[in-house]
Amino acid sequence: MSPVAMLDAHHAFHDWVDVAPYRVTATAQRDEQVWDRSALEPRPVRGVRVLVAYANYADAPLTYRLGQWMLYDTEGFAYEARLQADLYAGDALQRLKEGVILTGQHTQGWVAFEVPESARLAYLQFRSGYLSEHVASFRWDDDPIPRQRSPSS
Repeated sequence: MSPVAMLDAHHAFHDWVDVAPYRVTATAQRDEQVWDRSALEPRPVRGVRVLVAYANYADAPLTYRLGQWMLYDTEGFAYEARLQADLYAGDALQRLKEGVILTGQHTQGWVAFEVPESARLAYLQFRSGYLSEHVASFRWDDDPIPRQRSPSS
């Protein structure tokens, strides 16, 4: 099945989705040119950032990490979330790292991706574990409505 055909099965941004044992959402996105200063010669790159959130309603602590998120384009190429500070621009202090949330707690943070200028983005995917079959995908929208729902709704 092509990535474009799969889009109907994906959730909208701002929807809270249960992915055993996680509850996650993606609430905002930024797609802009940023400077990659990690190379010998700084260069402009396309940096895409997404604000994601976790809520823990499980009976045990949950870990969260950057590697749980992937971004896909309409051609089926996947982009891993990166920790490189340049990709976060003004959101570097609020980037998602890794940690633990206890029952009843919430956390959020930005995840960033470097993607080619020509890429047409299709969806953001969350995986509950490494190579896990427990996944949720959020349809990419070029202009999402800036609103946030409660994790309990």
